[in-house]
Amino acid sequence: MWEGIWQNHPEDGRFFIQALIQLAAAYHQLRRKIYRGFVIHMRRAQERLEVFLATFLVIEVDVLLATIDTTLEAVNANDNLDEIDFSRTEIPQITTLPSQNESG
Repeated sequence: MWEGIWQNHPEDGRFFIQALIQLAAAYHQLRRKIYRGFVIHMRRAQERLEVFLATFLVIEVDVLLATIDTTLEAVNANDNLDEIDFSRTEIPQITTLPSQNESG
């Protein structure tokens, strides 16, 4: 599914979708208790998302980044990944702005 979406976007859209894929991969790694993989994917998603404005493709990038930032701050505060309580990790939600065609 992601590949089809990725192929049909211009370059900036592809880079953005790669960030979303990295974010999904991070939480897949977390579910498998592969903490190092989780952190690596989170950082890659963060790096990619930071180049975008607060909203891109009607997705609120700033909301995603805020959650990623909070998670990585908690990770960076510990020396040992095995000691982090990842069960309390907030999962970012993709939120979109209402379309201009919707009436309020």
